[in-house]
Amino acid sequence: MYDMTDVFECVKCGYKNTVGAPACDRCSWPFSIKRWRLTNFKIHRLTIDTGCINAKRKDPDLNKLEDWKTQELLKVEIAFVLLKELKGENRLKKAQQTDSHPGLFILGASALSGGNVLAGPNIPTVLRQILFPTVSSLNTRQENDVEHLRAHIQVGADVFVTKNTADFIKNGKQQQLASIGVWVFQPSELVSLLKELYKWD
Repeated sequence: MYDMTDVFECVKCGYKNTVGAPACDRCSWPFSIKRWRLTNFKIHRLTIDTGCINAKRKDPDLNKLEDWKTQELLKVEIAFVLLKELKGENRLKKAQQTDSHPGLFILGASALSGGNVLAGPNIPTVLRQILFPTVSSLNTRQENDVEHLRAHIQVGADVFVTKNTADFIKNGKQQQLASIGVWVFQPSELVSLLKELYKWD
């Protein structure tokens, strides 16, 4: 179990919040599911995990997320690490048709009006402690999991979507991540939440 200090930085604005706060005191980014109903933020940018490449369109919840993307209600992105671990020609082709994360803004190299984004917090140690608290040395798959979530946070995406419940959801991991503002959902959970929050069909 990850033992957080008394304060942590909001992944959206960097403000130092007290552990247990329901939302960021400065920007209102939610740290609890109930606060999604009160925040001015809207879930728009998703990062999808490797298992959510829906090449055959057999998953109804991923189909729904893709439909909302087509309606421009959502933006779906992939991290670079996904392409490293993806297998299967059809899945690779589908992934290559999905937008990659934007680049990070570099002073003196990036244009203010360009597509790069300001970097969010870089917290791989915290993520490792939450995802793999009892593992002394991560294997390649586990390192990729940490990197996937780290990249998602750094580019400021809103929700990470995964089917990998063992590494991201179970044993209180989903709740611990949410408590520091890192939102991870299974496709079915996210579809239900978006329907509730925004009344999407």
